[in-house]
Order: sequence, then structure tokens, then C-alpha cells
Amino acid sequence: MSGTYVVVGLGSMGKRRVRDLVKLKAGRILGVDQREDRRDEVNLRFGVETLSDFNQALSQEPCAVLVSVPPHLHYRFCRAAIDAGAAYFVECLTSLTLEEIDDLIEQDQRCPGRAFPSCTALMNPYCQFAAASVKRLGAVYAVHGSMTTWLPDQHPWEPAMGIHYEFHRDQGGGLAEPAFALGWFSYLLGQLPSRVIAHTAHVSDLPEGFNDLLDMIVEFDGGAVLNFHYALCEKHDWSVGIFTRFSCAGGVVFWKQQECRYYDYAQKKWYECTAETSWTYEDIYLAEMKHFLAAMNGEEHFRCNLQTERRVLATLLAAEQSSRTGERVAI
Repeated sequence: MSGTYVVVGLGSMGKRRVRDLVKLKAGRILGVDQREDRRDEVNLRFGVETLSDFNQALSQEPCAVLVSVPPHLHYRFCRAAIDAGAAYFVECLTSLTLEEIDDLIEQDQRCPGRAFPSCTALMNPYCQFAAASVKRLGAVYAVHGSMTTWLPDQHPWEPAMGIHYEFHRDQGGGLAEPAFALGWFSYLLGQLPSRVIAHTAHVSDLPEGFNDLLDMIVEFDGGAVLNFHYALCEKHDWSVGIFTRFSCAGGVVFWKQQECRYYDYAQKKWYECTAETSWTYEDIYLAEMKHFLAAMNGEEHFRCNLQTERRVLATLLAAEQSSRTGERVAI
């Protein structure tokens, strides 16, 4: 589909979206950001038009708005896109209330095909291999997932400690990465979370205002149980701290960043994923934009939906409730 695509927010993610839309020759691209330095950088690097005024960008009648601002602003821009008759692609929905995401769902039901919540993890070839392996090995009994890192290292370009949204709970801080992981588990399992018991806390010397530790046990409606650990207070990078184990009826699957293998009980044999040697993590974002454009054009069915995203958000809010009350919470 050729048309005008507005990318609002020209930070690290917004620049990725602009880069990939340009590479895919999507059409006319407008970058929007109030910061002049970001607009100048995007114009220089990618040769696209930039504006400081989002309403001015909407006046250009875009076919889609790509929302790459901090999570506490997502609803505002998603709803503005809908009201302007455009579709929207949005990074994550962890700062929304359930009432806000219910409104987005209602709008999508009135006029389907305009909501595209991010599906980044599903583009990872190692995640795809894990999904195929789990499907091959039958019923999933249990999942053990861990995501740990040192938060300041994730965004070293921020001018001062605490500016990035992850440091602020009211901006979705501490929930974005668990939301991405929980969404991926839901799509891979073909099941939705039904109950959770959890502990959340702020335990490090990072600035107060958000939880840097989350441990939860999530029961899914299809019988699988997830034991998930998330910590932003371990001083290492993602390559050390991300791994998942799936215990299945026919074997076990291990996934860790750019490694994935499974053991087949019947065959008594290990199988390992080998992605293309030229593959890089940035390829995931390009694949996601390609999928988004194909879905916009009716050529593919988009792999994520607002209903699952709502269940993910409800699960994380229930986890915080469980931590406060010490009780298992139904979702």
C-alpha cells in the first residue's frame, strides 16, 4: 500500500521505523518530533520530511501512524490516528488503563483492520524455531522464562539517569519487557493467562518510582504454567539474562537470545536452530515493518491483536495486585 506514513517520536525506535519504511519504499514518510535535533538527524540520515506538529502531519491524511513515543502517550496518539481515519502501529500498551484499551478495541470492532500492536518478538528466527519446536513436541506442561539486565545500560544515550520511561511506573516503567514476553508466550502457546500470583519490588539503588523486580507464576487457560522472572537490577547485558525453557509432552525446548535447540524424547536426539549467518537483531524490525505493510495491503493476517494485548496488560496489573495482597488473582 502506497501512501503517507507518519512516524511520531524520533527516538531510537522511531528512527528504526523510519529507516525500515525507507528501505521498503513504503511511500511518503513524515517524521514528527518536538526536538529539533532529532528532526535534523532523521532528515539528514534518511532524507525524509520532518515536522514538529503532529496535527499538521495528520492534515496530510496519512494511511497510518506509527507510534514510537513513551507508553504513557500511546493512547493519545492511537486514538488521534483513528479519529483522523488512519491505521496505527504501536510499540507497547503498558501504560494504558483497561478502560483505554477497551476503547481502542471498541474502535477496532467498529472499523476493523486499523490496529497493529507490535509483534517484534515473533519476527526473531530463533523465537520462530522455538514456536515450531513446541508445536512439534505436543502439549506444554510448564514454561520457565527469565529476562534480566541493568536498566541504565539499555539506554546509555539518555542525558541523565531516570529520564527514560522505564524509570517511571506511570509511564509503563518496569512492564514493557514483561509485556513483550508475555504476549509472545500467549501467541506461541495459543493460550491466554487466566490466574497469576506474583511478587514485585524495587530492590536496587536505581531511582525510586518503579519496580525493578518481578517474579510471577501465570496459569494459562489451556493448562500451561509459566514461571517468569524479570529484573532490571543485574549488571550485565541482555545476552546473559534472557532465556526460556519449555517442558513439553514430547521433549524440551531451550531458547536463549541467538540460540535455540530442542530435545525429542522419542528420537533421543537434539535439534538446533541455525539462522542465516548474515542475520542481525536489526533484521527483526525490518521483518516486522514488512509484515505490517503486507497486512495493511491485505496480503497477510497481522500476527498480533488488541484482545491479547489487553489480557497481557490485565495480567501485569493483576501481578501488581497479587504482590500487594499476597493472593492469587484471576484475570
